[in-house]
Amino acid sequence: MLDLSRLSLEAFSGNTCVSSTDTVDITITPPPIVDIAPVEATICDGSNYTFSPGQVSVTDGVPSTYAWTRSGDGTFTSSSSLTTTYIPGASDILNGTVTLTLTASGNSPCTAPISDDLILNIVKAPIVDAGPESLACEGPITIVGASIQNEGSILWTVDQQLETDFLLILRFQIQSMFLLQAI
Repeated sequence: MLDLSRLSLEAFSGNTCVSSTDTVDITITPPPIVDIAPVEATICDGSNYTFSPGQVSVTDGVPSTYAWTRSGDGTFTSSSSLTTTYIPGASDILNGTVTLTLTASGNSPCTAPISDDLILNIVKAPIVDAGPESLACEGPITIVGASIQNEGSILWTVDQQLETDFLLILRFQIQSMFLLQAI
């Protein structure tokens, strides 16, 4: 929004001469405001991040100056759209984070670029291998070869088709060995 102000300057002679007046019009142009909310987001590796409508706003900016940049090696589907999608690169995934920056310039004379950032965290998806199929007698059962990676927590469940009085006790041991006991 432009604001117009008129300033007047008057000089007095200090004697009998008449004063002199001049006016000047000044157009006040607000600088651009770039806002990305939230400031941090998290996705799983293998996923892309899309900025949704309303998540990114630019006020008093010139659309032709909008430009997305990143600290990593991923790509934007559009480097000038406010609702672009970021596709993380291999280094982004390896580092686990990338900073995405939107920069915009305003109308003259407010052409200095203004920017805002989003820190995108990229977490590794869990990988699960329950181990090979096996046969066991009733009692303690050792499952060898099961492995998990990138877990936040783990949960073993028993298929509902098995007997309902089967109690599952699980102990996670350092060598990826799981002990199940049927009681």
